[in-house]
Amino acid sequence: MMPGKLCGGGPTGQAFVANPTGSGSYSITTFQYPGASSTLAMGINNLGQIVGTFFENNTFGNFIRFPSGEVSAIQVGRTASDINDAGQIVLTDDLATPAGDGTYILRTLGAFLA
Repeated sequence: MMPGKLCGGGPTGQAFVANPTGSGSYSITTFQYPGASSTLAMGINNLGQIVGTFFENNTFGNFIRFPSGEVSAIQVGRTASDINDAGQIVLTDDLATPAGDGTYILRTLGAFLA
């Protein structure tokens, strides 16, 4: 997660990013995955790329939001929980991997590391 930045979701169903402005204050940016009833930002990197989950039509999905504001779905079948500065997305699930931790890294859209 980007130092000083916070992300999450609120009771309105929108995700948020809180950017420090100094003196303990933050500017808040909210957004929602298009058509979703609920959006939750899970991780943000130093480039401002954000990953998270959304709920739409009784189904959970994952998204990536780019610094431009463009939002795209990620079809991975796991939860997008964080993103590093190389754009690698950390995916988690309740199923154990051979290593036993249920954590994966999506190197590029479509390529997994266990």
